[in-house]
Amino acid sequence: MQNKAFSTVGIIIILLILIGGGYFAWQHFGVPKASIMDWIGSYEYIESAPGVYSPDQTWVYKLDIYEEENQLKAQLDIDGFQAMIRIQAIAEERNGRLDIVFDSYRSENIYELYERGDLLFSIEKISRDKYRILWDKMKSNLLEPGDAKFEKVQ
Repeated sequence: MQNKAFSTVGIIIILLILIGGGYFAWQHFGVPKASIMDWIGSYEYIESAPGVYSPDQTWVYKLDIYEEENQLKAQLDIDGFQAMIRIQAIAEERNGRLDIVFDSYRSENIYELYERGDLLFSIEKISRDKYRILWDKMKSNLLEPGDAKFEKVQ
């Protein structure tokens, strides 16, 4: 009777060890990690809003991510109603998101709103070519934050 109880407990312990080991192996070896190189490319976000006191407005955000000196960098161009913003940024991957951190203004920039090190926004992948924008220091110019999405363009 005592051996039967021990063998049942032993089997349960062995099963738990196998399940735990399988889960550990799946987490570390079975799920491919996203490569930092997957972020490289061009992205575009266009927002439009009807004008109440002015003509309809459209703002176009173009984000180019590239590698330079073993680091991801970004150029952000924003064109809108009487606006032209040209930003050089650092792109840093954190927890599956890509943070766009202000570095400097490019020569053709008009407005200066940010300081070096400001987190402008983050993007996170939500489908094959769509990326949710998580605003930080930079905000949407026309729309309430929430559903803003970059699309990766070829």
